[in-house]
Amino acid sequence: MKSKSMKINFIIRIIFVSVLFCISSLYSQEEISWEEKQRLINQLDSSDVGGVISSLREYNVTEAKEKIEQVFWNSNFRRSDQYGLLELLYRFGSYLTYDYALAYIDTLEVNPFGNNTFGLSVLYYQVLASEILMKLGDYSKADLVFEYLQYEYPKISQTEISILEKLLNNVPEYYELAKTELQRAILEADVNRDRYYALEVLYNHNQQEIIPLMKQIFMEDEDPTNRLWALDSLTIKYKDEEVHNFLKQRLSQDPDSYLRYKIAMKLLYSFGNLSDYKFVSDYLPGEQNIEINDGLLINISAYKPRVPDYSASNIDLLNSLTSITDTIYNYNWLGDLQFKDELQSILQSAKTNLQKGDSLACRVKVKEFQDLVGNVYKDSLNTDPRFVTVEGWKFLYWNAQYILDRLSKP
Repeated sequence: MKSKSMKINFIIRIIFVSVLFCISSLYSQEEISWEEKQRLINQLDSSDVGGVISSLREYNVTEAKEKIEQVFWNSNFRRSDQYGLLELLYRFGSYLTYDYALAYIDTLEVNPFGNNTFGLSVLYYQVLASEILMKLGDYSKADLVFEYLQYEYPKISQTEISILEKLLNNVPEYYELAKTELQRAILEADVNRDRYYALEVLYNHNQQEIIPLMKQIFMEDEDPTNRLWALDSLTIKYKDEEVHNFLKQRLSQDPDSYLRYKIAMKLLYSFGNLSDYKFVSDYLPGEQNIEINDGLLINISAYKPRVPDYSASNIDLLNSLTSITDTIYNYNWLGDLQFKDELQSILQSAKTNLQKGDSLACRVKVKEFQDLVGNVYKDSLNTDPRFVTVEGWKFLYWNAQYILDRLSKP
């Protein structure tokens, strides 16, 4: 009864695959004539079918399904070509795909080479066939992928990563083994894209668990694209202090100029603190790449401090602006201690008014603060010791404006 039920499930899956490929064929890049299709189908009678397999796949010649079913076990075929035919049977929705895949795996043990396998291992083709079984819902041959990984160690590629993803998501008993191999692939796969792919698989499966590996990729992977992907993921989801420090450490060290630019932009706009703005400004003169230097200079010039989180109260914002005033004075972006004290005194009055429930009086004081900052910034010819640089003006003016935007207007 169980066997009959499994068979029905496989038939349903085959029908589903057939429908998908029929739909995709409607949008194929190029149509060929019936005569050309027939010519390709007739070539399946030869002993060398490598070339025709590619053409049947490219032009999605579903009419070749029955012919492939008939010639599949031709003993003159290379076992590699035989796998290509098996993959076509799956694509074309053959009901025999499941039985042929099982038999193909078994006969590889008896006659591993067929006519020729181009030196690839028996296990390799068994793994490929087992993946087709997995697409049909049968994971009974999953052990083959781990056997192959052990045989080929330390090699691991996109094919095995794809299978490990299926096991990770569908077969609980293989979860830990699959996860371990994927973690190894992230660090050891020879092809850059494969390391990225393995990272993506684990990230999509369990984001929190992959953070340490993602940080390691960001700091150590030799491929800039992989580091960039890790950077984007970390700064979108996990803007913790460790990631923040990573960015500052890496900005001057990363050998890739575009990645340096992206790191600087993340500091400015993903974190966006006053200290980040100063960090990037201080870094800028040392950037040797002219295009990156120019791009950062444009962004720094056009930079506007980020709008505060709406969960912060107006009292919080006034306290924050008082602290910002101290920091800007320490950065020497605001001159004269008496001037700084005057600004902070105005903010204290605004805070007192707000605590008394008088938001209009608070607004008057915040506007007084903003106007005083603006007047001193504009009056660059004044000989008194008071000054505000453009950097100081950005943070004082706009943070005052964000408070004004929240307060009642008269």
